[in-house]
Amino acid sequence: MTDPTPLLEAEADEGLVDDSRNRGVAFEESAPEGKVKSYFHSGLFSLQPSTAVVLPACFLAILCNTGLNPVLPTYQVSWFTECDLDSPECEPNYEEAQKWAGIFDSIQNLCAFCVVPQLGRVSDVIGRKPIIIFSSIFLWLPLLSLWVTNAESPLAYFSTTVICGIFGSSKSTYIGIWNAYIADVTSESNRRLHFGYLGSITGLSMLMTPLLNKLDLALHSNASFLKILTLCGVVNSIYILLVVPESLEKNRRNSFRRRKLFPTEMFKLMKRSRILPWVSLIMLLGTTPEFGVAEIGLIYLNDEY
Repeated sequence: MTDPTPLLEAEADEGLVDDSRNRGVAFEESAPEGKVKSYFHSGLFSLQPSTAVVLPACFLAILCNTGLNPVLPTYQVSWFTECDLDSPECEPNYEEAQKWAGIFDSIQNLCAFCVVPQLGRVSDVIGRKPIIIFSSIFLWLPLLSLWVTNAESPLAYFSTTVICGIFGSSKSTYIGIWNAYIADVTSESNRRLHFGYLGSITGLSMLMTPLLNKLDLALHSNASFLKILTLCGVVNSIYILLVVPESLEKNRRNSFRRRKLFPTEMFKLMKRSRILPWVSLIMLLGTTPEFGVAEIGLIYLNDEY
């Protein structure tokens, strides 16, 4: 088997990857040269970066994202149906709702596709925490737009999702930056275990989604339910700001290179790597059915039942 070390070193020399993570440098194995004095980076309690510190933030982020899924199709159908959905004679316009929801989700994800890799490069320069807070805020902005308009304005919701996409926020953004955070604070020998912890907390938060749906039914109010989801997102951003410390010390960051921020650079990196094209293909094959079902599944169930 070909040794990938020369390739990784070449990529690190060009600023394509952070070679410190490839060498297994971690907080738990090498002490940083001095403490970070910035309150923003160290947090209120000056905790050491670890997987345990970030898991609550991952849980809240995914909870906010998935908590809207059971009720969002109902909102979308009501936007494109001229009659009262509670009326027995009303014929919901599922096709129109599905069409426009798919269009705006595609726009958001296309924008995120171009921006998210650049956010990863920026985080290698300025640190993980600013990008984590940035993405956490854009995660609950669509919820805020629904809450303020009482889920009655498709323009407010769809425009907010597109704006979030332009700034790199999508369903996959926070997962990618959390993976980078965990890679910073773990060694190569136990990194897979900690990635497993992240996957477990993701699954746990998704299991909470049916309970949130029950809560929505119990409240009998769109505004109250959306308020709870929005506040969860705000609490998550505050938690990240005050508790989660920076994981990437200044002496481990890459230097800023403007040419590396062009979207075409990620394809050059994939071309140079022997691993990334195959990993990308696996991710594409795995996520396409998942997100495809998410686009049509709930509306289909509403139509059938």
